[in-house]
Amino acid sequence: MMHVKIFFESIAKTMLLILLTATLIVPMNVFAMTEEQRQVLDLGIPYYNVGGNCVSSSGSVDSFVKSPIDSTWEVPDDAVEEWFLKKGSKTIAKFNDNLNSSNIRTVTNLVREIGVSPVFFYTYAITEGGGLGGFINHYGRNYYANNGGNTFLNAAKGDAEYIVAQSQKTTDKPAWQDLGTSSGNGNFVPQDVQNAGNADFESMPTGTIGRIIIPATAAATWGTYYPDGLKKEVNGVQTYGNPIESIQKFITELGGDPAKGGGDPAKGCESGSGVSLDGINPDNLPNPPGGIFNDSRMSSDTLAVARIMHYLFSDSISVTSYIGGSVNTSCHGKWDGNKTISALDLMVKGNIHSAEVRRKLEEISELIMNSRETLKVTTIIYYDKILGGAVPAKPYSQWSSYGHPSGNDDTLAHRDHIHISIAPCNN
Repeated sequence: MMHVKIFFESIAKTMLLILLTATLIVPMNVFAMTEEQRQVLDLGIPYYNVGGNCVSSSGSVDSFVKSPIDSTWEVPDDAVEEWFLKKGSKTIAKFNDNLNSSNIRTVTNLVREIGVSPVFFYTYAITEGGGLGGFINHYGRNYYANNGGNTFLNAAKGDAEYIVAQSQKTTDKPAWQDLGTSSGNGNFVPQDVQNAGNADFESMPTGTIGRIIIPATAAATWGTYYPDGLKKEVNGVQTYGNPIESIQKFITELGGDPAKGGGDPAKGCESGSGVSLDGINPDNLPNPPGGIFNDSRMSSDTLAVARIMHYLFSDSISVTSYIGGSVNTSCHGKWDGNKTISALDLMVKGNIHSAEVRRKLEEISELIMNSRETLKVTTIIYYDKILGGAVPAKPYSQWSSYGHPSGNDDTLAHRDHIHISIAPCNN
């Protein structure tokens, strides 16, 4: 039986109290399907787990901002030092002394001693572009010249101390507005999104990356809570890059994995410890109603997905399956000659053609596909659209058209249900 790790981010104190009593914890973000569920769907966040000072995730922006500032992502010092010296010429040129390969380790050791991961420090510096003073552009061009000298060590010390102090502040808010935009005088983000984002940020642990970047720039706030705000057609000025995604990209370039954050081992980072619940075995969840889920021919991974779907979305769907279909083609039990059940149908509750119901089911479909590595899903079909095989996860609106060879009624076209195929079957 696969183990699915699912983490809950509090949106409201009452929600936290309710869900902490449950055995399964649901990740949450900005919008609502129900208060318990739809929060996870806006950013397509795959399941992830957080424990103590360690963060393990899909690498999504939402989970990445919860990474501690001393996360290493398994990137060695020499790799990030060499990378920064090549990428950071504009920053390096600002200092009165010469930062180079023979002395950059002094910067690395200093910022780590202060409490900041060198990987985060250097990648953050590159995203800032080197336009102002120091490494991370927080202070003006002449600040360090007037405060201890414009040397790389003085600037590294000041910037690292700022990062640590900022990560501990609990009074800041997300930077929803950029007055340089022309849409709504910079305040174009829907109020319900702002309210949910503010609640999420308020619950964000201190000492994390988001505590620094989200209040510092509107681009980081939009990128975390309202990605459409980065688009020119929404903000009215230009298409912005997401600085958090840039840092993740740099970590990947360095051979690290943004999904494997975690504090320095020397500082007590232990997987699964601390403030949140670890993943659970779906064996601890009840089966959906129906004798088929007690059938020995149902694969363990299919049963795991069935239990999770029933637990999370029983207000919107009924989880079903059966043995049938065409021999060697149906994941519903005839694909391997053994009648192994490797498919589920999530039958829609309510008016299958209503806009509200369809929106719910599209969001559920996106969540399943965005989480397919964890759930071992190979194909998903809903309402005349299909995504599967090696096709990268993408918004539902971009899925391929689907037509059933036997007809186009609501069942064959999958308008009344979501079909899920689970590995190793991929039909």
